[in-house]
Amino acid sequence: MHLLLRLTFLMLPLKAFGAYSNYNSVVIGQEAAGFGGAYTALSGDASAVAFYNPASMARMKGSSLSASASAFQKFDTQYGDENNFLIAPTRVNKGFFEPVPSAAGSVVTYQDFSFGFSILIPDFNTFSGEIESSTNATSFLSQSDQTLWVGGSFALNLSPSTSVGVSLYYTARKFQRSLSDQLKNGTDVEATIEEKNFTQNSVVFILGLYHQLTSNWSAGLSLRLPSIPISGSGTFFRSDLDTNPDTFSEFTKTDLLSATKIPLKLALGIAYQKTKHYSVDLDVSFYGRERYEDVDLSSSADLIEHEPVVNFAIGGEYCFRPWLTGRTGFFTNFSSHPKITAADTQRRGDHLNMLGTAANLTFHTSVNTRFTFGGYWTGGRGESIQQIGQNLSAIGKSVQIFTMVVGTSYQF
Repeated sequence: MHLLLRLTFLMLPLKAFGAYSNYNSVVIGQEAAGFGGAYTALSGDASAVAFYNPASMARMKGSSLSASASAFQKFDTQYGDENNFLIAPTRVNKGFFEPVPSAAGSVVTYQDFSFGFSILIPDFNTFSGEIESSTNATSFLSQSDQTLWVGGSFALNLSPSTSVGVSLYYTARKFQRSLSDQLKNGTDVEATIEEKNFTQNSVVFILGLYHQLTSNWSAGLSLRLPSIPISGSGTFFRSDLDTNPDTFSEFTKTDLLSATKIPLKLALGIAYQKTKHYSVDLDVSFYGRERYEDVDLSSSADLIEHEPVVNFAIGGEYCFRPWLTGRTGFFTNFSSHPKITAADTQRRGDHLNMLGTAANLTFHTSVNTRFTFGGYWTGGRGESIQQIGQNLSAIGKSVQIFTMVVGTSYQF
């Protein structure tokens, strides 16, 4: 029996992707990522404008522009309080970088009108492996949670200094979680295997306003409305084994209804730009409240609570040469989920407050083409609720994400 249990645990998948409870773990855009996501009052990045502020799309020059940004992420996730947070950078060259086609977009302009199409992956993360290993308890987790946004945008110049815009995204979320948990008491063993899967689709609207205050100063305002659910379904499986007494039980439900609610976001940005020299942007983003269970089965549902939270981002750009532009940025990545306490008895979103930095370089390879290379880092510590030793328990968690970004753009 012990050999069978060991083989069962080893056969569980150890590869996973998981979306974060933090909003800025994936920084969207080719050039915008170099600003740390501070892009509400700026324009020019076709892969990002529809997401940050669709109104700024109308300020872009050229009849047609397209851009894409691919991220390659290395995750360092540790559970437990004893981990040394500072040694994660020494492991960044080990393991595997996950490729993420984080953003791609095209913009077509005609007189005062602009039309755009973009594909985004704003949520992506990965963890795979051991949560707890002791003489009594062994727990493994494999979790996958990511979203894809696809949509179109429209922008209009109301005047030489003011523009408005709207983006409409159809979103798809896929969640998968597998866990194995074993508790040993002498020769007695309790073991659990659990799998939970669901998909969710919804619609998101983003409204934008852009205003050129002076020849150098500009301001942007963006409002993302709460998501409108379209559909959602899932499955759940759990098996429990106890060798004393010798009992085994299984439970399967294949017709779950799932829910995902993307909170409201209000972003305000202000930028100073000196054309062909440098620019600076400051963004303040407010996220609204949501509360729901992700599936309609109380025994397997995660309680998702988004509390109001404010994040900040500041970034700058400097033109070193006509063919070389550099950017750097700093941003906060605070958790919207409430703090976890020992009294919590239901799975809920992880609470990790994180910070981040970003930098990249753009090479103007021709009059119409650009190549961008750089990256960003975000990391922090907090708490998570996981099943350990046949009980849901609060456990310390630290996460650092090292992301390399490669982008290209074309304009004519």
